[in-house]
Amino acid sequence: MATLKGPVQFTGSIGNLRVYYNKALQRYIVATKGGANKNLILKSPRMERVRENMSEFKGCAKWGQQLRWSLNGLNHLCSGYYFGNIMKVARGLQLQDDVHDRGKRSVLLSRAPQQLTTVVLNTRHPFDEVLTHPYLINFSDNRRTVTLHLEGFRSFFGIVWPDKFSSYRLGLTIAQVADFVWDETPKELWAAWPGLERWSVTVFTEWKSRSADPEDLVLSASFKEPMPLQPELTVVAAVGVELCVPPGEAGYGGSAGCGTVKIGACFT
Repeated sequence: MATLKGPVQFTGSIGNLRVYYNKALQRYIVATKGGANKNLILKSPRMERVRENMSEFKGCAKWGQQLRWSLNGLNHLCSGYYFGNIMKVARGLQLQDDVHDRGKRSVLLSRAPQQLTTVVLNTRHPFDEVLTHPYLINFSDNRRTVTLHLEGFRSFFGIVWPDKFSSYRLGLTIAQVADFVWDETPKELWAAWPGLERWSVTVFTEWKSRSADPEDLVLSASFKEPMPLQPELTVVAAVGVELCVPPGEAGYGGSAGCGTVKIGACFT
């Protein structure tokens, strides 16, 4: 892999080289073409293990995409190569499936939901390094409402950011995330409950000025209907911190995307 420099910048292919723009690195990357023949991968008996790995990798990627869509209300606070962290958790869950054959192993978040809280969704500004004040997330007994509590919160000390900021707000997204299991009809890993990402809910506090005075913050989000008692479902609660820095101060939103986010809790 090489970096393209100079006055001529482009994307595409020339001979055996391909050029693409890497948004995270903010530079043009040059790489050689290569890889096995597609027909060989799909039909050769020697490639059976490759096909099994491809099937499981595809299932992990689809599960990860489901999670991203479910947290769409706070996705603007994600940054860096965070999807690889999601895939790592998905693969770890998949390897715990000792029932199904290779190529058909499930991604069962419901069996180990707290693993998702280890995912770093903002690699440039990890959440735990930004919001240093302790918080608590509760799930109501009626399985409908998730509540975020910060007691005695002082934003002047509880939010650590490399740049000066004038105001902030907290966000909370709740979503129901389904396990991915093998489906014989499409012959691939599929969501046990498809389409749940449409039912996620996102709420924000009002914009608050940076202050050294303590205050108790409470933020709640509720599903339209209580979460059903199904073993394949997990409620995921993501917490976001969004900041307003000069010169966007006047509009309280000119700095959208300035902040960080984390999956704070999971409930089954």
